[in-house]
Amino acid sequence: MSTYNWKDIDALLKQLIDNDVVPGCALSIRLHDIEIYNNAYGLSEIKPTIRQATTETIWDLASITKVLCTAHLYMIWANNGQIDLEAPISRWLPKAPANVRIIDCLNHSSGYPNWRPFYSTYRRNQETWGLPKIRESFLQRVVSTPLNGTPQKSYAYSDIGFMALCAVAEARFGKAIHILWQEFLPPTAREGLFWGHPKAAATEDCPIRKRVIIGEVHDLNAAVLGGKSTHAGLFGTASTLTKVGSWPLNGLHGRTEHLEPQTVQYFWKTKGAGSHCLGWDTPSPSGSTASNHWPKNGVGHLGFTGTSLWIAPTEELVVGFASNRVHPHIEGGALPGAITGVKTKAFRAFRPKLHHTILKILELA
Repeated sequence: MSTYNWKDIDALLKQLIDNDVVPGCALSIRLHDIEIYNNAYGLSEIKPTIRQATTETIWDLASITKVLCTAHLYMIWANNGQIDLEAPISRWLPKAPANVRIIDCLNHSSGYPNWRPFYSTYRRNQETWGLPKIRESFLQRVVSTPLNGTPQKSYAYSDIGFMALCAVAEARFGKAIHILWQEFLPPTAREGLFWGHPKAAATEDCPIRKRVIIGEVHDLNAAVLGGKSTHAGLFGTASTLTKVGSWPLNGLHGRTEHLEPQTVQYFWKTKGAGSHCLGWDTPSPSGSTASNHWPKNGVGHLGFTGTSLWIAPTEELVVGFASNRVHPHIEGGALPGAITGVKTKAFRAFRPKLHHTILKILELA
């Protein structure tokens, strides 16, 4: 695959499995749009059956959906003049706060709270999840959520703000988000990704759904939306993660007819009140999950299930990591503010070490 010596990367991944930090994982690395590393370790499922993780394993990408679906869509709409990012979301959503704009939701400066258990209203009627009337009711609850902060001035990483972007998109274009994703994005921006997959790696033994989740989205709010939302829902291999993640990078370097470089620059440089630009996160000054050595103009995103995608634009490096760290149980629980246990601490320590080691192998750090 390449002439690089990956023994230190292989050792890190193997150690992650041997120390029981995650059941299984996969890693893909692309440099100048060529995959130079692709490997998997451990198990994609340990309950109710045992399955080996391979490079073909499909993972629940969780919040990476925020970039591979939502940021991609709003990027191409902005590029084509089909939507005004400065427009208030109340233009399409009468029940939304009047002073929240699309751009505020994209960079997590909307003032919306970070999360609410909207699914609890629908938990007794799970057979209705995903129905159009349920989606409509759910999204109405989302957009009418009272603000916690001042738009443009307060920062909170917000699933609610991103679900509001789902409501905006569906109201603006008149179709469900997964249909818009397929119709508006070119194949290079979505090929190999799925909205759920029956052979996907297992996630949580869910106390709400009373079963181990396989092939369905782990996030409960996304599940009520039928597994098709702007904040979670996409599945794919680690290799697909880096390949599709390279679409805006190719746009930045003028290698795609669908996207102007200045559009990508705008999305990747326009920050809100916090560390996020439009859809994507950027490396923190210290303690970044991509390591303190990751290029400062980099962009990336994490997923709760144990996934991540980081891009170094100038170096044209894309690193996609996938795991099922939430299988079969989530240490400390899934709710915000959960206790940080030994496995979680080990996983958090692993991520920057992984990315720093990659940079060293490629002689970029």
